[in-house]
Amino acid sequence: MTNKADREAYFRDVERTIRDYYLADPSNPYRQSGKTGGAKHWETTRRCIAQAVNANGDYLDLGCANGLLLASLVRWCAKRGFAITPHGVDFIPELIDLARKRLPAYAANFHVANTFFWQPPRRYRFVQLLLDAVPPADQHAYIARVLNEMVATPGRLIVSVYGQGTSATPAVAVETLDGLGFKAAGAAACVSASVAWIDKDPERSTW
Repeated sequence: MTNKADREAYFRDVERTIRDYYLADPSNPYRQSGKTGGAKHWETTRRCIAQAVNANGDYLDLGCANGLLLASLVRWCAKRGFAITPHGVDFIPELIDLARKRLPAYAANFHVANTFFWQPPRRYRFVQLLLDAVPPADQHAYIARVLNEMVATPGRLIVSVYGQGTSATPAVAVETLDGLGFKAAGAAACVSASVAWIDKDPERSTW
């Protein structure tokens, strides 16, 4: 585990980086969600995440930024025959404001908090996280806590690994989870993103 001082420094650096990039262009919703390019590039680099959804249910995005990914997943999953209800957490208040405006019918489902410390009011059928939201030494504990406290039973934790470019394959996320001591139940990939998921085992009480 990371010591408190180093963890706080890490979170300050992440917050500064996100503010400097995501909020630099108020007219660009893709940049506010961490990407360059327009709608076509966005879909090419993120739509594979929808392959992790295999049922109707609530979908929690830990680090949801401006809510663009959640809004997109609602559409993409609907085309696959699944209805998801969006929920999100982010520690940048301005981004949560944008998410609430993007999805006004679900404004109450968005929370301003650091996902590493956030205590959920309930559990969710699907939960998505990015490992770089926390220091590397905290990643195992982060996954375990999310599985124990946020993912419903049955439920699925979705772990995304971004920034792989055209070399992204399902194996990237699978091997990342394996290195942290978790076994993936499935995986997918698209340009720059590798996604793997862990199914909540009803016979297993803790992780």
